[in-house]
Amino acid sequence: MKKKVISFLIIISLLIGVPLISLLIVNIPAPTYFTKKEMTDIYRGFWEYSESYSTNEENIFIETTIANLYHSVLVYEDLNETSEFSESEINETIYNYFFWSRQNNNGGFSDISGLGNMKDTHMAVIGINKTKVIDTIPISESISSLLEFINNCRVDEFESPFNYTINNITGYSIRPIVSLINEYEIASYTSYMVTDVTTTSMAVDILEKYSTLPQNKTRLINYFLLSTSPFGGFRSSPFSPSFGDVISSYYAIKGLHNLNHSFGILFNTSITMWLKLCQNPDGGFGLAPGNQSSLETTFFAIKALDFFDATPSNISKAISYIKSYQNLKDIPYGGDGGFGYNRSTYTEHSDYQNAYYAIDVLKILNSSLSASNLTDLHEWFESNKAKNGFFGLKSVIANYWGVNSANIAEKKGFIPNVNNINITEYIKRSQNADGGFGIRPNEPSDVLSTYCSINTLKLLDSDPNNITASINWLKSLQNPDGGFKTYIDLTYLYQLYGSIFELTLGTEINTSKSSMPATFYAVASLYTLESSPNNITNLSLWLKSMQNPDGGFSFSLGSKSDAISTNYAIKTLDYISDNLDSRMSAIEFLRNCQGSSGGFGPYPYLADILEYTYLYISYTASRSLYYLNYYPEDILQTVEWFESCFDQGYFQLTKEGIGMGDTPGFGAALRNTYYTMDIIEHINKNRKFDPDPWNSLILTILIIDGIFLILWFGGAFIRRKIKRKIKPKIDDELRKEISENPAIQVEKMMVKAGGKIIIKDISVTLKHREVLGVIGESGAGKSTFVKAALGTRKALGIRKIYGYNVKKKKKLSPLIGYVPQDLGKTLYNNLSILKNIEIFGVQYGLKRDEIKKEATKILKDLGIDDKKNELIRNLSGGQKRRASIAISMIHRPILFVLDEPTSGLDPIIREQLWEILLQVNEKYQTTLVVITHYPEESRYCTKCAIFGRKRGMIDYGKPEELVMNLPGSGRAIEINLKSNKPDLYEYLRTIPEFEFILEERRNERYKIFTNLTVSDVSRKLNTKFEEQEIGNVSQIEATMSDYFRLKSLEITE
Repeated sequence: MKKKVISFLIIISLLIGVPLISLLIVNIPAPTYFTKKEMTDIYRGFWEYSESYSTNEENIFIETTIANLYHSVLVYEDLNETSEFSESEINETIYNYFFWSRQNNNGGFSDISGLGNMKDTHMAVIGINKTKVIDTIPISESISSLLEFINNCRVDEFESPFNYTINNITGYSIRPIVSLINEYEIASYTSYMVTDVTTTSMAVDILEKYSTLPQNKTRLINYFLLSTSPFGGFRSSPFSPSFGDVISSYYAIKGLHNLNHSFGILFNTSITMWLKLCQNPDGGFGLAPGNQSSLETTFFAIKALDFFDATPSNISKAISYIKSYQNLKDIPYGGDGGFGYNRSTYTEHSDYQNAYYAIDVLKILNSSLSASNLTDLHEWFESNKAKNGFFGLKSVIANYWGVNSANIAEKKGFIPNVNNINITEYIKRSQNADGGFGIRPNEPSDVLSTYCSINTLKLLDSDPNNITASINWLKSLQNPDGGFKTYIDLTYLYQLYGSIFELTLGTEINTSKSSMPATFYAVASLYTLESSPNNITNLSLWLKSMQNPDGGFSFSLGSKSDAISTNYAIKTLDYISDNLDSRMSAIEFLRNCQGSSGGFGPYPYLADILEYTYLYISYTASRSLYYLNYYPEDILQTVEWFESCFDQGYFQLTKEGIGMGDTPGFGAALRNTYYTMDIIEHINKNRKFDPDPWNSLILTILIIDGIFLILWFGGAFIRRKIKRKIKPKIDDELRKEISENPAIQVEKMMVKAGGKIIIKDISVTLKHREVLGVIGESGAGKSTFVKAALGTRKALGIRKIYGYNVKKKKKLSPLIGYVPQDLGKTLYNNLSILKNIEIFGVQYGLKRDEIKKEATKILKDLGIDDKKNELIRNLSGGQKRRASIAISMIHRPILFVLDEPTSGLDPIIREQLWEILLQVNEKYQTTLVVITHYPEESRYCTKCAIFGRKRGMIDYGKPEELVMNLPGSGRAIEINLKSNKPDLYEYLRTIPEFEFILEERRNERYKIFTNLTVSDVSRKLNTKFEEQEIGNVSQIEATMSDYFRLKSLEITE
């Protein structure tokens, strides 16, 4: 009675005391990164920044660039004296900051971090010098960095394509020529390919503005003069085999002018005459004489003539030609008022560059637009002006970013000021006759724009104008291999991948080839439209074929794994209800992409090697990890890295929201706001402990415990029903023995067969709830050992199960559950799982109602409760194995013996089955004895008994201790040679310190088990081989597979 009271008090303390203590613990204030108030302010700041990129008139989102603002500033400067345009309409301070914020670490400027180039740098410098300087930028440091960038683009040594060297010239490249890591096999261009007249002239213009031109200008002058064409005009470079063109001629003349070069009368006459010959009868100028006219070439030709105070041969026709590019609002054109690529044809292609080309040369020709046309142009500018004062272009992708940001802000309790009707109508106008969507109305269809359009319309509770056409167009992109064609604008691939895209995938892509981004966009769009790909089987096979040995997925077949493609593959597999073949290797790949700064690069370890991290890559890698129920390696560093991308300078100037740059210190862009809003809550939750859900859980537990105690006190009959165990019953005395005695105890056991001793002198002790793996090759004596230990085979020596001699069959029978390797011995194929369990349960004296109730609970734990009425013959191999386990569990044994349960199963099913076995071990407090011939399954075991053919039991103990007993104390040295060395193995055998050697790849890769260090091994190898012949010498962890191979070598040798 006293024991019962003590037991009762223990149960009460566990049921009530533990939850109460837990309640106190979880309410201890936990450290947080961002508080709730800070998170609210951050979300509000993000939304305010996104909203600032919507237009004043229609609330449609725009995206802007250096070029957009540069050309806008120049147009307003040219038209400042008109009543419609006034430079005061431009916020020079914020424009100046925008330009400076696009400066990269190398000093160059670009719209995308890491892509600093001469063209964007030149436009940014002009924009900076034409706007108001701000105090928040360290001007002197920034200018020094800029000039260093220009200097790094300088090329003084030229090797001609015709195999002779040209001296005494200097040119400039589009960006610095740098050598990249050989691993990425990136071909470098030679000097004559990277410089041209345009970039050299831009560099000279920048140097002249900062009064830093070299004292000896001869080399630069020579570069331009050598670019003259014998047929007239200037070529693109001294090495270009092409004829002269008006664009190169303009930049060459401007460069020479900045260098104060004096043109002779003969040169002036000839170049002026050549330029005039480029004018066509329509009044416009072609790239060269006889070429088709365009607004761009007309602009450069007239600008070049202006250097010599010359004008076109036919000025009136030139003026008419230029004006014809305005997309007039009047009938029949119905345009938007801006200037576009096509003459007098409304195509929604108006842009700032063409507006500048037209206005600037009209001013040179002493002409101007009519008042009404000037009003139309100003209205076009205003219709594309965002609330923050920036001019940009509308696009379906910009509205995808904006509307998604609004959707998140709305969920957080804000009320976004988005005009859904205008955005909806704009996106619908972007759908083409083929069913796809262009980046904007009347642009060709591409899969990214289609994905953004369909998803944005869904958020706005709308659909495409022609859903059937959209579905058919998307389905038409699927290739026979299962993937989808890469119909994506290259500009937006740069925005996704950053500068690394150019280095690894090149500047051109095969649009007909399947790629991971295109496949994701197409599949996601189809499922959003409640459709699916034509060939899901091939799609699944293609997706899984793209997973590489490192665990990541490739952009396209043959390319390296990258974090973005891995994210797309994971999400696409989810759309088609398929699983990753190797989830943990994908997780490991993604985690290894994280650099020491906390941000992510596209490949493992690249973030640190090239110091390259990028926001969208960091977003997709982190998002994928959370999607796989995992998290970044260093979550604190991740949060701090994202925080370092906040554009604090923009906020200080505008007080209108928080923007995010591509990288720390780079200017904010609309595209990054949505991605950060989507991920920030995830990364913040990992560092902030929220007690509310735990409080709810613990209170629920307390209520359940209270109900349980009331029922317990309610009556002995009900309590006995609750506590009743399935027959045959294990009484209290046996339970005491179970807790005090080993599950299996074998001492000096010996087994004979045919007069020969096959197992000799084995002693093993296994505690209750341990997992014993009996591992070895076929015929090694594994099953013989287990049968002898359980008493089902004759043997000598002491053998006990939970303290009972194995000869006491009746007492041991209810304790043991056995799952044979041959399922035919336990399963009736023509009966259901439930009927099979019932047949075996009755044999243990259980009632049918009890069997059904217990079987339902067991099948649910084993994950096959939905198959309980399925015939055995219709089940898969893994499901049959679980059914066999359920049969052995029906009488609630505490010792499970499973004879090769994973034999014949594929690796994924094997892993799932082991997870179930360990859950059974934990939940039902059992001891497991598992016979297997897979060494790698030892990782699931607490103890291992190792058997070898004709050797009996080789070893017994914890798997990690067995590996630690190998030479090298659980580690090995891996050697990789760059080429095949037939004499390598024999040489390694001559080194006495190398105790064991395993050949991984013949004559190329070996594992050495030794107590020497990596440095010691390298020195020994260097005495035999040249340093360049050795690819890699590294330390790795030894495995149980290595252990087995070494043990087999012992007997062989």
